[in-house]
Amino acid sequence: MRSLLLAVLAAYLIAAIHSILAFVNKRRALQRVAAWSAGIGFILHTTALIADWVIEGHYPLFMLRETLSFLAWALVILYSVVLYRYRTQAIGAFTMPLISVLTFIALLIPSGSSDTPAPFSGTWLFPIHTTLLIFAYAAFFIVFMASVMYLLQERELKLKTFSAIFHRLPSLKTVNELATSAAALGLAL
Repeated sequence: MRSLLLAVLAAYLIAAIHSILAFVNKRRALQRVAAWSAGIGFILHTTALIADWVIEGHYPLFMLRETLSFLAWALVILYSVVLYRYRTQAIGAFTMPLISVLTFIALLIPSGSSDTPAPFSGTWLFPIHTTLLIFAYAAFFIVFMASVMYLLQERELKLKTFSAIFHRLPSLKTVNELATSAAALGLAL
């Protein structure tokens, strides 16, 4: 399924480039391309994860390659939720490059078909536990990105120098709400 993961990487790279350009230029057309590309990449990524599950015969979180790919997939889901709930387009400029890097690293790691899963991984709790853990990591990354945006906003407010970045980032209230919700989700998971 390397070719499918390569197509996923291409879609995520297009989304990352267009998200950054939309952040810099504030153009809706670029943001729409980024959203469509991320959506196509997500569909292909879901297909790749399911295909790996079927071909390998185990839940796709046993090997490092599978875990990194699953983390990128979980980040896309949480990024979509953030876009839907908070309408903060700026977070795409921060998350889509990381998603692309995670997918690229997952592509570089050879698939370990000769490796067998650990004996404890045969229990029914393992897939539930690891899936929740990966989603918690993704939520904490969203908290990290919101914190970076908050610090950038606060610094410019204190210095009373309002650059172009200040006008492209969401308000401090929105960023604080986003960070609080994502932290609560991460801790709950």
